Amino acid sequence: MKVLTLTQPWAQLVAEGHKTIETRSWPVAFRGELAIHAAKGWTKADREFALECGYKPEEMARGVILCLVALIDVQPVTRLGPAYLTANERRYGNYSAGRYAWIFDPARTRRLLPPVEAKGAQGVWLIPDERLAVSA
Repeated sequence: MKVLTLTQPWAQLVAEGHKTIETRSWPVAFRGELAIHAAKGWTKADREFALECGYKPEEMARGVILCLVALIDVQPVTRLGPAYLTANERRYGNYSAGRYAWIFDPARTRRLLPPVEAKGAQGVWLIPDERLAVSA
């Protein structure tokens, strides 16, 4: 299965359905089920933003795959209409020119319980499907 690594708290926001758009500097042709991995590392700014979002940083899972999402579309952020760009989505993403919106279907988000430990990687990376089958 394809996996995308996000830092916390953004991975948690996706897993809970609060963030349905991930902004990236690059598009991807892939559409379908995608696993969301919470990166092990994070910065002081990431921890501060987690606090702003109501999370306790010391309790946030890191270095694990948290959920499966349905990636339904990828388009330049300049094409997004007001229906997509809610106040929260603007708060959770970088919508500057030249970036791409990876749009998830929140109705098809599935939490993995327990989360699955994984190292993570940059870009879209692969994990064997059987690693995720136990938790889904």
